[in-house]
Amino acid sequence: MQSHGYRQAYPHAAYLVLQRGDTPIGRLILDRQDKVLHLVDIAILPAAHGQGAGSAVLRGPQAQAGAEQRDIHLALNKSNTAARAVPAAGFSPARGKQVQEQLEWSAP
Repeated sequence: MQSHGYRQAYPHAAYLVLQRGDTPIGRLILDRQDKVLHLVDIAILPAAHGQGAGSAVLRGPQAQAGAEQRDIHLALNKSNTAARAVPAAGFSPARGKQVQEQLEWSAP
């Protein structure tokens, strides 16, 4: 159901399987629009939590966006345990206080 909604909202998005070695550990959905790279969804399997997988996943799009002079936008549910790690990667709130916090990263 969730993937269907993403496909409607982001019809040109790339759907990537995240792996550690040969083992799938999650997914990443990326969408490019104008000068923005949208991180539509990052899902890490519970067995890979707390091992730096989320931070490692963010570094790839950040390098790409920096090289292309794009900003990165993502929405993060404030109750998500990753909510503590994302600001450490240089993301900052984009607007207001909502259930989902809109975050962005700008290339240096």
